[in-house]
Amino acid sequence: MSWNPARIFDAFNLSGILRHVVALAYPANHLCRCDGYRALYNSDMEIHHKKEKDANSYRNLNIYKKLEKSGKPFSPRQQYYYARELKDHGFWVNAVYYFEKFLDSKMGWLEDNIATCYNLSLCYNEPLVF
Repeated sequence: MSWNPARIFDAFNLSGILRHVVALAYPANHLCRCDGYRALYNSDMEIHHKKEKDANSYRNLNIYKKLEKSGKPFSPRQQYYYARELKDHGFWVNAVYYFEKFLDSKMGWLEDNIATCYNLSLCYNEPLVF
């Protein structure tokens, strides 16, 4: 039988690559094919994910604001990502609203629920401007 895994697990280095030190890394699960075959492969490979453009871009935030204005309700996943964009751009009060709405839905992934609690703690530690 030839080597042809359905999934590959590797290290996903998300952020903080400074002086060749990774600040955040976690195991990633990549679906290679979906034919019912369950072969898994643990890889020594690392994926470094870093932004090439300005990290303070308002592109995603503007997309979510446009969706919000349309009146179409956000899915829990969209609530989570919108809340992150709001937090990243200093809109603490609105970020708290969407993070809490996301948690209240009880439909989030465990990892996202944990990250949401962490992000809420960051928002609560920022000075609120009304």
